Amino acid sequence: MKVIQAESRVFQSLNIVGGFCLAFTAFDTHDLPNVTANLFWMFIGIYALGRQLRTRNRAGNS
Repeated sequence: MKVIQAESRVFQSLNIVGGFCLAFTAFDTHDLPNVTANLFWMFIGIYALGRQLRTRNRAGNS
């Protein structure tokens, strides 16, 4: 069985997509607190993915 590491880009991408899907579903049912929480979760994933990409680019340029 393959395990996805929390530090991987795949993991963060899945967090972003999952957060968006859950936020969309919550928005459709007018559950605004859940929309807010899942958008926040999605943006955490975007931030983490951005940091990983910046770190990788810096390491590649050195």
